[in-house]
Amino acid sequence: MQSLSSCSPFLLVVGLFSFSATLHGGDARTAKVYRLQDEQTIQVDGILDEAIWQQHETIGELIQAIPRSGEEPSERTDVRVAYGDNAVYIAVHCFDRLPEEIVAQEMSRDATLFNDDYIQLLLDTFHDGRNAYYFQTNPLGALVDGRITESGRPDTNWDGVWYVQVQVVDDGWTAEFEIPFKTLSFQPDNSTWGFNIS
Repeated sequence: MQSLSSCSPFLLVVGLFSFSATLHGGDARTAKVYRLQDEQTIQVDGILDEAIWQQHETIGELIQAIPRSGEEPSERTDVRVAYGDNAVYIAVHCFDRLPEEIVAQEMSRDATLFNDDYIQLLLDTFHDGRNAYYFQTNPLGALVDGRITESGRPDTNWDGVWYVQVQVVDDGWTAEFEIPFKTLSFQPDNSTWGFNIS
């Protein structure tokens, strides 16, 4: 397994998976992933105050898949992605006009989060549109992960080494993910991955 430190630029193809929040019509788009410079670090604490999160643009606007496919979401979500020598980092800010109504009950590993507010990330590291790793969390910082294979069924028996920290803030909640490259299988010479978020 090798890091992506020599890949420039590292791109994500956003919207490959029909079972998550996709672009209208399932069309894919690309988003640049920003490389941490030598002096830059990310403290995974759920506070999105690092320069790389402040200075770079998001992956773009998200589109509803459920309940109104193709429409604008009722609330804004900002997603930014960066990488260093050893990991990919994902910062998510889920805006909510009523943060006091955020729902979060589950804390156990691989819990079912569908009754909570949650974030789910899909990483198609081979960019084949058929296999992916998924990572979920809620505003309590639950760790839920697994793999999706060509059958489309999630395999929750896979547990990777990764980190997430969350914060409930005045305008919603935030999550900061660190997913080490050693947790993932990928082709080191392929600098384009599939990505989706719900």
